[in-house]
Amino acid sequence: MSIYKLKEFNPKYRALESAKAIKEGDLIMKCEPIAHAVISGMRTKICSCCLKEQEELLRCSQCKVMFYCDKQCQLKDWTSFHKIECKGYEAITK
Repeated sequence: MSIYKLKEFNPKYRALESAKAIKEGDLIMKCEPIAHAVISGMRTKICSCCLKEQEELLRCSQCKVMFYCDKQCQLKDWTSFHKIECKGYEAITK
C-alpha cells in the first residue's frame, strides 16, 4: 500500500497527501513529460527527442526545424509525434 494518496477536489485541483513526513530529496512522483520544447537559440545543439546536448546533430530533411543526435532518436520522435507536426513546421518555414 502506498503512503501517498492523490485527492481530486474538482477537475482543476488535485493534491497529494502523505501518511509520513516528506524529507527534502524524497522522490514523490515520477512521470514522463507530456511535451517539451528546445529554445530556438539551442535547437541546433540539443536533440529534439532526448534533449542531450551535442555538437553535430542530424536535421529533419523534410521540415528542417528539428535536430536529432542519431537515427534512433529521429525515428522515435517521428513515430511518437513529429510526423504530425512536421508538415506544419515545413509550411511555416517556407
